[in-house]
Amino acid sequence: SDTLIGKSIWEEFPAFIGTELEMNCLRAASEKSTLDFETFFQPLNQFLEIRTYPSSEGISVYFRDISNRRRIQESLRESDVRLRATFYQAAVGIGVTSLDGRFEDVNNRLCEILGYSSEELVRRTFLDLTHPQDIARTDHVLLELLSGKIEKYTLEKRYVRKDGSFVWCLTSVTLLKDTTGQPEKLIGVLEEITQRKRVEEALRESAQRLQLALSAGNLGDWSWDHATDLTYLSSGACNTFGLPQGTVTTRTQLRELLHPDDRERARITMQTAMANHQDYNIEYRVIRAGQIGWVAAKGRNLYSEDGSLTGMIGVVQDITDRKAAEESRLRLAAVVESSDDAIISMGLDAVIATWNRGAQRMFGYTPEETIGRSVTMLIPTGSENEEPMILERLVKGERIDHYETIRQRKDGSLINVSLTVSPIYDFYGVIIGVSKISRDITETKQQQEALRRSESELQAMADSIPQLAWMAHPDGQVFWYNRRWFEYTGKSFEEARGWGWQSVHDPELLPKVIEKWRESLRTGNRFEMEYPMRGADGAYRWFLTRVQPLRDEQGKVLRWFGTNTDVDEVRRAQQALTEETRVLELLNDTGKAIASQLDLRKVVQTVTDSATALTGAKFGAFFYNVLNEQGESFLLFTLSGAPREAFEKFGNPRATALFGPTFRGEPAIRSADVTKDPRYGKMAPHHGMPAGHLPVRSYLAVPVISRNGEVIGGLFFGHPDVGVFTERSEKIIVGVAAQAAIAIDNARLYDAAQRELIERKKIEAALRAAETELRTHADNLEAQVAERTARLRETIQELEAFSYSVSHDMRSPLRAMQGYSDALLEDYKDKLDETGAEYLNRIRRSARRMDLLIQDVLAYSRVAKGEIELRAVNVENVIRDVIQNYPALQPGSAEITVFSPIPPVLGHEAYLTQLISNLLGNAVKFVSPGVRSNVSIRGTTEGDMVRISFQDNGIGIAEEHQRQVFQIFGRVYSEKKYEGTGIGLAIAKKAAERMGGSLGLNSELGKGSEFFVILKGVP
Repeated sequence: SDTLIGKSIWEEFPAFIGTELEMNCLRAASEKSTLDFETFFQPLNQFLEIRTYPSSEGISVYFRDISNRRRIQESLRESDVRLRATFYQAAVGIGVTSLDGRFEDVNNRLCEILGYSSEELVRRTFLDLTHPQDIARTDHVLLELLSGKIEKYTLEKRYVRKDGSFVWCLTSVTLLKDTTGQPEKLIGVLEEITQRKRVEEALRESAQRLQLALSAGNLGDWSWDHATDLTYLSSGACNTFGLPQGTVTTRTQLRELLHPDDRERARITMQTAMANHQDYNIEYRVIRAGQIGWVAAKGRNLYSEDGSLTGMIGVVQDITDRKAAEESRLRLAAVVESSDDAIISMGLDAVIATWNRGAQRMFGYTPEETIGRSVTMLIPTGSENEEPMILERLVKGERIDHYETIRQRKDGSLINVSLTVSPIYDFYGVIIGVSKISRDITETKQQQEALRRSESELQAMADSIPQLAWMAHPDGQVFWYNRRWFEYTGKSFEEARGWGWQSVHDPELLPKVIEKWRESLRTGNRFEMEYPMRGADGAYRWFLTRVQPLRDEQGKVLRWFGTNTDVDEVRRAQQALTEETRVLELLNDTGKAIASQLDLRKVVQTVTDSATALTGAKFGAFFYNVLNEQGESFLLFTLSGAPREAFEKFGNPRATALFGPTFRGEPAIRSADVTKDPRYGKMAPHHGMPAGHLPVRSYLAVPVISRNGEVIGGLFFGHPDVGVFTERSEKIIVGVAAQAAIAIDNARLYDAAQRELIERKKIEAALRAAETELRTHADNLEAQVAERTARLRETIQELEAFSYSVSHDMRSPLRAMQGYSDALLEDYKDKLDETGAEYLNRIRRSARRMDLLIQDVLAYSRVAKGEIELRAVNVENVIRDVIQNYPALQPGSAEITVFSPIPPVLGHEAYLTQLISNLLGNAVKFVSPGVRSNVSIRGTTEGDMVRISFQDNGIGIAEEHQRQVFQIFGRVYSEKKYEGTGIGLAIAKKAAERMGGSLGLNSELGKGSEFFVILKGVP
């Protein structure tokens, strides 16, 4: 104190500081204010805090030593500098955020980890960068931290980097509080552990895979002992090879389980491994329970201390599924490469990784020009933002289907494409890339534009067409009708819109119409149906309604377009044609029935039944023209539509004014109401129909007249209603009567021929009985024989005349039926629907078959009569000619093998040709569907006879039917399944017999047949 009192305090400080202090203190004193100042007092090596206060005596100055505080502050500043240097250069990522998670400060490592600059990060929040799948659990622990439940949390979580990829980080977040204890900031420390997580995931996956393989029996171990050559298999290995548990086997026995093609390769691989001290490693196929599987086998040699081989240990694994997957991948790669669509894969950085041929064709770039480059090379100017938008949607897990846009080809031209974009995931389920499928829809877009341009034209045209037209929404609600629809129905749009069209439909058919329309709406299939619609005049007309769906590129129904076409007249014509077809079929059936019958009673009954059906009569009758002793009675022969007793109680019909003209062969009588006919009721005692007679108002009668003019009888028809029979009915029955007359004549001729044959047999018996008498009457023998021979010739001539009659009179109407059918099909084919045309075709086929039947019958007749001369015949030449002349026997249709030589026979060449053609024709015809016929022909000598065998691979014949097939019309199988007349084998048998031989059969059902003919050999 002694040294300071009386001195200027400011002189003790350095000159600059002292002067400054003095000036500041004087200013403060003059202004009567205080002054605070900190400075370093060098003599004392101290920091001083100086405060001055004005007073009445001058200035009061206070000094405080703050050296320690300044040292602490300086230390803190240095620590802060070191801390910030450590913060920014730390090996882990560190970020300071506000309580809402927004970054305030980040270090360099955090920027590296997340791929953002520090300026970019401070504009984002902590949760913005968190992977979507980890946000929920991050929110949970953050709430616990902010609520004070925990002071710090540590999580392993994923962050999305700027490039779209993600990283795994061990994240520790600590809550910082201010001096009052209130939460102030969050500090997060991120340590990247992506590689560790991948290793852990790989290890976990490997462990799971191993566990799964062991539990499923796909992996097993084995050991082989060199001394005993025994192989010991674990339970897993036994399962792999399909062996019982605990199996011990040798290498040779185990190798037998392998696929034959892999056994030698497996043996050589093991020998090589043992010889070269290498591991045994191979994949081969095994056969388990008849199935082929794939096995991967690995083994390692075991050696003793002296280096000698003691055995081998290893594992086997069932890799059947893996092999199938590899094949599947190869097939998928082939599909991708062969697709017409452009299929491109790329990373999240939009760099192209794969480029298929479809992409090369569509865009014009080769794979070398695109792979490794950005896909933006295909995006035209103005659409640059599309790709980031697509990637952003994919990162969110979306799939983009049929996104329509524009792309640019190599030549600069633009195309419309439809994109299907799918994310590509890695093993962890993380999106690592993108797959794009581009389809060129340029033409489709052009068509859509053309469709839009033509829509107004379509509506204008629809208003001008004669059909009723309308359009409906996909749900069936009608929103537009053309003008013709309103004109016909008389309805307004308000009345008909939506489902209002139901009001013009027939109530009985409406439920069926609605049901079918709803089915079309459900399936999207076109609608077509005929139904009546009521016009404005209240009358119904038939319309053909067709409704066609209009679809977009994806096949979705956009609207329905329907038309109602007036088919009322066509439908009536079709009904008439259907009736006409029914009549023609009945005529055809009648013709076939009466042509195939020679029994007189059956012929007349068939005619009566068919004619009754053709006319629509309630009942019909055929009266045979027989005179009684009084010369006027007629016998009731057949009846249809009523029991025989209905007429028998009235006695035989008489030659009344109505019946008489018919039995005299006069023209047909047709009466709309017979009770009003002037000829009705003229004869006693009944004067009309007797009591109890069947009610008759409509009446039709037609005479049946033979070729020689004889009136055979009459066809009579009745119906209780008036006006049933028409002029057309009359003409039809006149035609049927003509057919009936021919059939009856034929039946009579047949009966006469039968009687003549009986008579001839009697004559032959008489001839045999008279042999003894002939010896004594030699002079009269020639005259008697000549007389009988002449009678036989007359009989044969009559039979020939009968054959000619059958050929001419029966085939003539058949040819007429064929001709008229052909004419109808040719001249009216445009007026016939499919059903009408099919009916005419049936008539034509039936007439043709009847013609063939008649020809076969005549052929049988020709073979059965007359004398023939037997000569040497080369059988092989006859077989060759038959094969060449019949297309069905050609090599392309059938396989016929002739085992040469076949000995020549004594025969008749024409008859032998007929026989062989029938046998070969049957052999190639009677086979199972889808089976190609195979026929073998052999010839052998049996004594002085030659046996010719025809062996086939057909359907065979049951033993109980084998005798039947050689009879006329002896069919075994249905004509609908196997066409034919049923006479061929009868002709063949008769031909063999006429040549002095025989025809036989060996057959088993389902195993083919052998037909054999035995003829005399050439001496």
